Amino acid sequence: MHSRRTAIPYPILRQREGLFPRFSDAVALYITRQLFYHTGMLRSCSTDVLILAHRKRATRHRHLVLLSREFGMIEAVAYGAKQGSLTGKIGQFVSGTCYLYRNPVRDSWKVEDMVPMRYRPYLMDSIELLYTASFISECIMKTYAGGGEHANVLNLAEAALDALEEPRNREVTVIQFLWRLLEDAGFMQDSGICASCGRDPGASEPLYLERDSLSLVCSSCGDSLMRGYAIGPGSRAYIRRSRSLPVSEAVRIGLEAESLRELKGLLICMADAVTEGSLKTLSGGLV
Repeated sequence: MHSRRTAIPYPILRQREGLFPRFSDAVALYITRQLFYHTGMLRSCSTDVLILAHRKRATRHRHLVLLSREFGMIEAVAYGAKQGSLTGKIGQFVSGTCYLYRNPVRDSWKVEDMVPMRYRPYLMDSIELLYTASFISECIMKTYAGGGEHANVLNLAEAALDALEEPRNREVTVIQFLWRLLEDAGFMQDSGICASCGRDPGASEPLYLERDSLSLVCSSCGDSLMRGYAIGPGSRAYIRRSRSLPVSEAVRIGLEAESLRELKGLLICMADAVTEGSLKTLSGGLV
């Protein structure tokens, strides 16, 4: 019998020679997985996940919200998470390989096993770090993983949570996470030009947040400018320099206090607007 890590129904995989006589094991594995997933027949599977949230269910179980690489955001029940085989493996912000069982009739998921790769205990070192990590998780859940590629959002979330291991990177990490999440969701354009007229405002004029379209425009465009939320030349230069770098490198780039304040304020305002003011982690003022 094949290893459990194949995440493919074993009887089908064992019949590979009959189903796919001309393909290698790897190709047959991929075809079988896609066949069973898209026909709704896939039951046992494994995927990389980040646990975004969890809550108690009954006495010994946990209800989890998972961001998975292959299936997007899913809700699953971990039976015996408190007293059982999953004890110590399930917790918020934990990343790893999750073995899942899907009931296609009820459209429900169950966690059969978890192999943790990253626990991130440092997020509990301060209330600010915990709130920031919770804010990252809540943004993903409230935007349905940004509506983009699940694998990209998973990589972004894990990189942002890893960057919080250095507490001094906390606010810059928020900026990098929000800009990239909103950009993947289609809300951010080239930070150097007006989204309406395409004009480069130059080194002296800021770009303002337009209330209706949630885009960055110059002072000549837009009927409902939010003049309290703007990014100046320094902020735009920072974004242009850092946006193509990995998060781990981008958070090390120096950022002036004024640019930090205006970028963070702008992006949090946009995230709050996109989620229709439903971000509860902002209410504490600790993000």
